[in-house]
Amino acid sequence: MTLRMAQAGATVAFLTGEMTPERVMERALALEGRARVDDLRKGALDEMTRAGVGAAALRLRDRSPRVESLGTLDTLRERIRELNVQVVVVDALQSLAGGDTSQDEALATAVRTLKSIALDLDVTVLVTAHLPKWERARQDSRPTLEDFGALGAVKQQADVVLAIYREEMYSPGYGVEGATELLVRKNRNGTTGYVDLYFYKQWLRFEDMLDPDS
Repeated sequence: MTLRMAQAGATVAFLTGEMTPERVMERALALEGRARVDDLRKGALDEMTRAGVGAAALRLRDRSPRVESLGTLDTLRERIRELNVQVVVVDALQSLAGGDTSQDEALATAVRTLKSIALDLDVTVLVTAHLPKWERARQDSRPTLEDFGALGAVKQQADVVLAIYREEMYSPGYGVEGATELLVRKNRNGTTGYVDLYFYKQWLRFEDMLDPDS
């Protein structure tokens, strides 16, 4: 999503608390060049894949998001102000849940702070999050708003909540390999529903199931 927004002409910053900026850009190059990350890292690319990665590198050079380490919640407002971008992607919410409070309280504080930053600085904030309240034993494995925990702060504060569901992860041998549902669990200004995607795990790439070349 970060790459697509940058390619569409938006100014985007990707703040990572999950990987180093170098690893993020490595994955971006693999995704865009349709190459395996391990092959890219080892330099073990065939001629066709090498050409695809080279073309991807040119595209990323012209329209690439700004990738930096996430840092702490206390410094985030001023950092985003200095970045002066239209969109900030925070990866991930749990990386901001420091301090001496409980995990749920820390996550709720992070959510409220991010919403305040978005409103005060007039910037779109997209946040990735794990699902600390998800339970494998239940009948329907699709993520719900309650699975985000954070004392309900995600459900209350977010304008849009998206969730990803791949049946093969929870019921191996059932469904179509790679088939993915992008679930719109909340949409303050529109409808909810889902979009069918296909996940190419070798490239870490999602594509529209009905229009794979988009």
